[in-house]
Amino acid sequence: FHKVHPRKKEHMEETENTIMPRALPSSPCFPLMDLNDDLLTNILTFLSDAPFEGADMDCKSSLTHTLPYINHRIQKLCEQDFLWRTVLLRLLKREPYLWEEGVHRVLKGCRRESRRISADTNESVSNKKQKLAAQKREGEVEENGESPTSQRREPKSEEKTKSKKSHEESLIDNTVEQMILLSQKQCQSTFPKQNKLGLHITKNKSHLCLFQQTVSTHLRQTHPIFYMPGTVRLGCVFGLHFFEPRYRVLISEVMSSYPVGFRTGDVIDASTEGRFPEFVYAHVAPLAPTNPACIVQVRQCHIYPDGTADVLLMPVAYVWMERVWERPNSGGLACGRVVRMGKEASRALERSLWGSTRLDSADWETNGHGNNEEEDEDDVIVDGEGVRGSIHAILAYLAAREQGMQEFENSENNQE
Repeated sequence: FHKVHPRKKEHMEETENTIMPRALPSSPCFPLMDLNDDLLTNILTFLSDAPFEGADMDCKSSLTHTLPYINHRIQKLCEQDFLWRTVLLRLLKREPYLWEEGVHRVLKGCRRESRRISADTNESVSNKKQKLAAQKREGEVEENGESPTSQRREPKSEEKTKSKKSHEESLIDNTVEQMILLSQKQCQSTFPKQNKLGLHITKNKSHLCLFQQTVSTHLRQTHPIFYMPGTVRLGCVFGLHFFEPRYRVLISEVMSSYPVGFRTGDVIDASTEGRFPEFVYAHVAPLAPTNPACIVQVRQCHIYPDGTADVLLMPVAYVWMERVWERPNSGGLACGRVVRMGKEASRALERSLWGSTRLDSADWETNGHGNNEEEDEDDVIVDGEGVRGSIHAILAYLAAREQGMQEFENSENNQE
């Protein structure tokens, strides 16, 4: 027999004298993995949550960071297109302030990119001949007394009567269709590598691609940061004068892809590039993660030869600072990755700053101030004496500068 330590022997005697609890009867486990893929996918739609779905806007979720690690089969099911379509419908209904605007941005970007590809790749002679032949055939049909337009409209009306889609479903379907068409155009174009949106999708993963595009182009963005503690309000234009070297770099980079006229004082039109120039205005100290900030659009800009600039800015969305870093060799210019706030968080922040919020008014929704693309100039709202003063000061400065330049040119002409 092996020798037993005295302390261990005492412990063994105590455990023999105590009454051990009985083991509970084991309940039979539900054979979840015995179900087919369709039933498992439907169960996952109720069990899983998607990234940025919670109130904390966390990028990690059970659908992307927990369930795929159970086994290979669940991992494949988490990539099912039906599952991500359900996720998009759920997000559009719960938070249309964020997700509907984001899907609209993807839709407009796809249409704009399709027009660009069509303009770059001119139609070949064979396509033109096919169009002419089709027009001739349509003319012959019309002479026989049959209208081709009526023949085309009949199946459309039948399709409308067959299935009535909700607003969210039609928006998702239209966007996915435009994404697939754009991907096909890019594959057929002469320069397939020229792809600003980076779309390489297939039909079996189109909704997953739509979710990723919405997050990367709208919900979670990276911008240069202008840092100055102060107060801003959504929809209220204000003016700034950039003179520090780091902010001269900021405005030159933000405006680099826009026409020269927009950099010399012309009112910026979003229809040319599809969206207004944007950067982050960090108005809450300190400049650190988890602090609120604001995305601002440049509505008017005048960059002078020395690099200084006068700008008119429109705040369009509150954001959370997720990560902040200083760009090397930029004179101290900070960059950051930000995540847009939901409507309730934006309301709470604006009430804490101003005592009221404009997000409760119907004018914000009907006038489209939440949508930051192709906005009409009549929708710009200017409130506050300080805001009006800053705008008038910039306009007066620009007018005086132009008048001084004209007087200087006239004096030179007179001397000559």
